[in-house]
Amino acid sequence: MGQVTASALLQFLANVLYVVVFLVTAVRAARQRVRTDVDVSLFFGATAIAVGLSWISEALGVREGPVLSALGGALIMTLPYCLLRLVDDFSVVPSIVKRLAEAGLLASVVLVFVVPQPYPLAMVGALVIYFVVLGIYDVVAVQHTAKYSRGVARRRMQAVALGSIFLVLDVVAYGLAAALPGLAPVWIVAAQFFGLASGLAYVAGFAPPGVFRRAWQAPELRRGLRQTAELIRRPDEIALIEDLERVCAETVGAQQAAIGLWNSADNTFLFHHKGQSYTYPADTLVAGRVLASQRARFTANLTVENPALSERHTSFQARAALIAPISVGKRRFGVVVATAPRAPLFAEDDLDLLQLLADQVGVILENRALVDEMSRERARSEALAAAEEERRQANAQLEIRVAERTAELQQAIQELESFSYSVSHDLRAPLRTIDGFVQAFIEDYGDQLDAIGKNYLERTRTASQSMGQRIDGLLRLSRVSRGEMVHETVDLSELVRSVVSDLERTEPERAVTIDVAEGMVVDGDPQLLRVALENLLGNAWKFTSNKTRPRISFDAVQSDGDLVFRVRDNGAGFDMAYADKLFQPFQRLHGRNEFPGTGIGLATVERIIRRHGGRIWGEGAIDGGAVFSFTLAPRIIVGHANVSGRGETEDVSSERSTGQSSDLVGGR
Repeated sequence: MGQVTASALLQFLANVLYVVVFLVTAVRAARQRVRTDVDVSLFFGATAIAVGLSWISEALGVREGPVLSALGGALIMTLPYCLLRLVDDFSVVPSIVKRLAEAGLLASVVLVFVVPQPYPLAMVGALVIYFVVLGIYDVVAVQHTAKYSRGVARRRMQAVALGSIFLVLDVVAYGLAAALPGLAPVWIVAAQFFGLASGLAYVAGFAPPGVFRRAWQAPELRRGLRQTAELIRRPDEIALIEDLERVCAETVGAQQAAIGLWNSADNTFLFHHKGQSYTYPADTLVAGRVLASQRARFTANLTVENPALSERHTSFQARAALIAPISVGKRRFGVVVATAPRAPLFAEDDLDLLQLLADQVGVILENRALVDEMSRERARSEALAAAEEERRQANAQLEIRVAERTAELQQAIQELESFSYSVSHDLRAPLRTIDGFVQAFIEDYGDQLDAIGKNYLERTRTASQSMGQRIDGLLRLSRVSRGEMVHETVDLSELVRSVVSDLERTEPERAVTIDVAEGMVVDGDPQLLRVALENLLGNAWKFTSNKTRPRISFDAVQSDGDLVFRVRDNGAGFDMAYADKLFQPFQRLHGRNEFPGTGIGLATVERIIRRHGGRIWGEGAIDGGAVFSFTLAPRIIVGHANVSGRGETEDVSSERSTGQSSDLVGGR
């Protein structure tokens, strides 16, 4: 491997730096899509493309032809114009300067491609003069902007100005190398040194390491925090808010800042400005989205983000904005908005700094709220100390009202029981009469009716029977909701086997594989728990009727510290889109022509589980089985042997039927 000269190493390092900065700024431009970031990417893209062409030629072992050489030169000549575009992003460049720069760039590119190589010295001198003059203008403009900037933005602007100075010196050195051939090696080394210095300065300006940004932020942040800490004793809340807005604007170098206080009751923001108060719906502002996401955000065009307030933004010259949420823990106070007429060149650093200030503002607002609450509490305590007799009287009146409400509740319960009795006896009797008369009519006069008439009568019988079943279901639901609970030790495993035995006796021809985990012992009402399991297992038995290898299991698993009991099957399942209807009375997820039922069973189960201090939920997939999981209050869990903490039961299940085991498809 050949030796690498110091000159070649300097050139290589400078090229690498420019390519690295281009990649960083290109990614940022693609992510944020802000004109400033695009212009930064274009500035470094010109050099990166020129470097890339050079590397490709070296990798292929060919010398650059006149076209590639001219293209590389043209790309270098675009640098001062691209930097001028950047200056125009954060400052005002006169139109005459922009037109002259564009004309000079066009003339430079034409000369580079038209004039044969090697270029005449006069042409090289003219190109260098154009580059130097425009570059010096850029340096002065950037340095002027840095003078009036603050914090990280100021340091980064200074680094950009320094990088631009080295870039101008780099071009001057190459020009002197062309003008003074005898000293060309010296000037080339100098140019490569200036190029490396320019690359390092641009890295610090456009893609600084995090340690640099934090070090640059620290002085401004300390100053801002010191000022905000002194504001907590402001007697007036509006004066406090205005002072906090001033400190935030000064710290991030923004034109102005506004704090919007969020009202959770009606989801609005309250802003104060020059003695006036303004209220805006949070869901119409980009600030509302920032508060909801709890993530700071930069927007380059407020008039687009908040079209309803475009006129107000225009009047305040508030085009670009940095917005950060003000929160302490889970408590949300609002947002702080720092605005400017143009997009900041280094918005991401200013956004980080603004978020730190917003956190401090949140602490101040919370402390202020605590102080106000303490004052109000002290006033309340003093008032309560002077109104003790009235409180005793109020307590006496409250006891009277409680007694009255208790009597009213007992009366309501009695009326409900009376209504249940009426439903049980007075409503079902007419339904049985209707069903009996229709049946008699079919038997006596059926041969005189056509098929349509018979169908009408059959549908009438079906409807009356269905209504009777629904009445029975409501009565059962009422009983499980009102009856007094009797707590006993209940072996759920044994209870499940008893229910399954009843199901097997109803359909002895079916071969269903039943898996029951042992040792599921709880404290509860045995009658209510049996009703719940009859409904759950009955559903599993019913909805596996169309399966060639039906399987039902009962087990328990540990989940997030709770013991979860599960009834699983590989039956018809259900669509999870309608899972919210599972436990509502008379809500069915399957047609009656598919599976019979009244739609009251799961509602009954839910009432029973709730009375036992637990909860129940279902999961399933269409034709993919279902799993119904429920918990019981921890105090009623007596024992639960053979429970896996990984969501699966250990190998302690008992087979209740013959046939090979298959994977049970649970709810998903």
